[in-house]
Amino acid sequence: MSWLFDPPTATTGPDSRAMAYGDGVFTTAAVRSGAILFRERHIERLQHGCERLAIEPPGQGRIDQLLSRSLSHGTAAAMLKIMAFRAGSKRGYRPSEQDAAILAARCYPLDGVDEWPDLAPLRLGLAALRWAVQPALAGLKHLNRLEQVLAAAEIRSTDDVLCCDTSGQVVSASSANVFAVIDGELLTPPLDTAGVTGVTRAAVSAICRRDAIALRVEPLTHDDLVRCSEMFLTSSRFGIRPVGNHAGRALPIGPVTRDLHRRLLRETPLCAG
Repeated sequence: MSWLFDPPTATTGPDSRAMAYGDGVFTTAAVRSGAILFRERHIERLQHGCERLAIEPPGQGRIDQLLSRSLSHGTAAAMLKIMAFRAGSKRGYRPSEQDAAILAARCYPLDGVDEWPDLAPLRLGLAALRWAVQPALAGLKHLNRLEQVLAAAEIRSTDDVLCCDTSGQVVSASSANVFAVIDGELLTPPLDTAGVTGVTRAAVSAICRRDAIALRVEPLTHDDLVRCSEMFLTSSRFGIRPVGNHAGRALPIGPVTRDLHRRLLRETPLCAG
């Protein structure tokens, strides 16, 4: 399926602020059985991202209409990318106060991988690249993904790489958030200075709060993760996937990972069968 826009006359051409400056945000949602998983969380993420970048947030009605158009072709299983970026094409960094958001969406059919019930362990390396510390953009899935591109270019014999910031704190994998069990505690690093706050990470955190599963948001170093007994990644592509090998060290698929995987599948029943 090709890109759909709201307004329909919009584009992401070279003069658009999306392409010229990365002036916008996006989210990528899993579609199963024709429905968007965690639909409301993805909509809230778009709106919150626009607010953070001082872009007039698109209303719920506009987003709902575009999502309905995107799924109108009977797409059963896909990844749906939705962008919201600042309108206008004038030259120069400074935005116009009147520039509202342009919406764009496209479905990408699945290629037979990244099924949520899959618990096949992933191999995780360590990226040499260090991510910048920038609290003003931390947590946002903005359109400038060059750090992730450079980190992913380091993937060789693993499935992903662990990324740290310039102070040596663990942030995430190149395209997924990370959780680890260390000394019996479930931990995940904060994302207030770098990285992306994932929708699935938020869903897992909400499950922990609801079901009284202890989870601490705690700064972690790579040395901390070397001591972990379990590690898993979260992403809208695959839900929860265990890390079976981290920097050459074998890890089991532990009970915490299995338990949260089952609980997440109950939250997303369209993925379970």
